[in-house]
Parts: sequence; structure tokens; C-alpha cells
Amino acid sequence: PGKVPLNWKIRVQIAIDVANAL
Repeated sequence: PGKVPLNWKIRVQIAIDVANAL
């Protein structure tokens, strides 16, 4: 099991933020 980078979490958070803004 590899460690999951925090970068994907930030990208997901941004995606959710953008989706909410629409």
C-alpha cells in the first residue's frame, strides 16, 4: 500500500469548491 499524496486532496477540495461556486 503506497502513501497517498496530499496533493490529490487539495485538488479534490478545489474541484468541490468550484462545483459549489457554479
